[in-house]
Amino acid sequence: VWALFGSLLWILVLVAIFWYPFDFQLDRTFLRERLLLFERVPFYSYYYGTEFRAVTELLHKTLFFLPLGAILAFGRVRMPLSAARTIYRLLAFGILFAVPFGIELGQIALPEKNPSTTDLLLEITGGCIGYFGLLSARRRAQPGD
Repeated sequence: VWALFGSLLWILVLVAIFWYPFDFQLDRTFLRERLLLFERVPFYSYYYGTEFRAVTELLHKTLFFLPLGAILAFGRVRMPLSAARTIYRLLAFGILFAVPFGIELGQIALPEKNPSTTDLLLEITGGCIGYFGLLSARRRAQPGD
């Protein structure tokens, strides 16, 4: 339960980071134009920017979501093998996919932000790296478990 609470706190941090300054524009034509950004080929904006900017954004997106996956995985390792553990795993993956999707959808209404499928993929990847990385590290630390 505390892992879900911890993940909720980290989600609030992520929302604060990725949605600041919270000046949502809800004009229909603006939103329609912004939705077209999702039709771009993944990594389009990274290709046309500088290499430094591409690496910075790649690390920014993945590393900010890594703790979310790790927090959720830490909650799973504390649970005994059971149906509850399976349900928790499904819930954790739902969170790891829904949070980046929600953040990118919210960025559609933020004029200063650039929502994209690339960011969505990198954020999901960061969360999954955190989740599976913590589980892998734990297995190596406790091989008898």
